[in-house]
Amino acid sequence: MTRLLTNLALISGSLGFLGILLVLLSGFLGCCAGITTLSFHRILLILLGAAVVLFAWCIYNNCYKARHRS
Repeated sequence: MTRLLTNLALISGSLGFLGILLVLLSGFLGCCAGITTLSFHRILLILLGAAVVLFAWCIYNNCYKARHRS
């Protein structure tokens, strides 16, 4: 159980860090590359959607499959 919680904490932290880096990158593109506000919001929604899907996949692999392996 401790290993599972450690995995979840590491995965959540890694995804959060990567998400913040991608948001900063899209902010830079919005500022310096001259993309419109609508495009910027679309980029953020795509990043958020990808983060949710990736987090759900990680939870599925760590919780559901780990329970059935034991």
